[in-house]
Amino acid sequence: MISPLNVCLRTVLALFLLLTLGCITPPVPVTPEQIASADYGAVPVSPAYQDAIKRLMHGILLDPDAARYQFVGEPQRGYVYLSGKKPPVFGYLVHVEINAKSMMGFYVGKKPYRFLIKNGSLYMLPPFVKAEAVQ
Repeated sequence: MISPLNVCLRTVLALFLLLTLGCITPPVPVTPEQIASADYGAVPVSPAYQDAIKRLMHGILLDPDAARYQFVGEPQRGYVYLSGKKPPVFGYLVHVEINAKSMMGFYVGKKPYRFLIKNGSLYMLPPFVKAEAVQ
């Protein structure tokens, strides 16, 4: 069951995002020199980063104990623009497909999620955030 406080917090967050989207300037393209000299942090180690993602999602999903996780590939070096920050944040991108239960108790199918990990910090990336993997 979703608490009224949870609904209120999600509504406030959604309104804040909608109001600030118009204020975001387009990100400056990343140069090859930035990619080559960037600090990506320590390489995430499995199963530690997978457990961290599951712990984070535990507070978001309706029935977190029944969720089925499929980690797509290994963490890749990459960058994202978090909250319109310039320059971008470099780290490791992780793609996960999660099949979770709905309020009715049925699995809804796999949904894609993206995360950025850098030196133990974990960020869940909203769908509209630009994230690029680098070679």
